[in-house]
Amino acid sequence: MRVRVSRGRFDTAHYDEVRALLDAAREELIPAIEELPGMIGCQVGVDRDSGTVINLSFWETEDQARAMDTLAPLLTLRQVFTTRGVTFEPIVSYDVLWRIERPGRARRSSAQGLDRPVSP
Repeated sequence: MRVRVSRGRFDTAHYDEVRALLDAAREELIPAIEELPGMIGCQVGVDRDSGTVINLSFWETEDQARAMDTLAPLLTLRQVFTTRGVTFEPIVSYDVLWRIERPGRARRSSAQGLDRPVSP
């Protein structure tokens, strides 16, 4: 399994705008990402204090993880962010060595903004 990490930085004064763009993009991005072969899970976060946005996605293989690099809705959103001053670090992909999950813990559905849990 692979975890793909995409991280961007922005001026903290633009937090509300970055957050609003992420919220607006969710409706289009979630279904597009869910359709990609090998996708296990995806989480997106934004931090007001550090001015960072992060996307963690989990994949069966590295080749499948690379599909995010050409996903049209994601490329469009990245361009919008860039024009608003968000700078992106190089995308990194890691081998997953181990993970911890709490069985029975309630999880929100995609419609609520979180994807399905990472499968074993």
